[in-house]
Amino acid sequence: MALQIISPPAIEPISLQEAKDHLRLDFNDDDSLIESLLIPAARQFAEDYTHRALITQTLEYSLDDFTKTIKLPKPPLKYVISINYQDLTQTIVTLDPTQYQAYPEDTPAIICQSYGTIWPVALPVKNAIKIRYIAGYGNPQDIPATLRAAMLLIIGHLYENREENTIASGTIQTLPMGVKSLLNPHRLVSFS
Repeated sequence: MALQIISPPAIEPISLQEAKDHLRLDFNDDDSLIESLLIPAARQFAEDYTHRALITQTLEYSLDDFTKTIKLPKPPLKYVISINYQDLTQTIVTLDPTQYQAYPEDTPAIICQSYGTIWPVALPVKNAIKIRYIAGYGNPQDIPATLRAAMLLIIGHLYENREENTIASGTIQTLPMGVKSLLNPHRLVSFS
């Protein structure tokens, strides 16, 4: 099983002005740092920690075989674009949307075969099935306030501690108090 980002978020959940207001900055010297590094780092940490997609993005989930219920990572699910699989003749086939049902209201979202149908037989190779879908809350104002507040705390911490080794190997080594408390109610343990 593998998850790939096909189209990353077009915008960030926190605007430069929101970050500057939180940081109480009234100068533009650090705008590039805040916009190109700190805001994306805060979003990525929140997404990785909660196992959710915050802003609308296109994802592709690969599986080896069809299962009765397929759980899609990085909810919330907006909609499934396509399900492709490699059949026994090694041909890539797009599954007819009438063959499956997506349940975006579930967390995580699930895909099941439609009533009266059976999953096709996929070639028994790694990642024979690819599910492409749109996930994320939508626009920044659609993201729960606690997730946005956690990201602002992270941005503030990274801004104030630039010289410290706060980011190593793509993870934030130290976090301000309250970040995990704000993120935990949204965390999905089924994808930990």
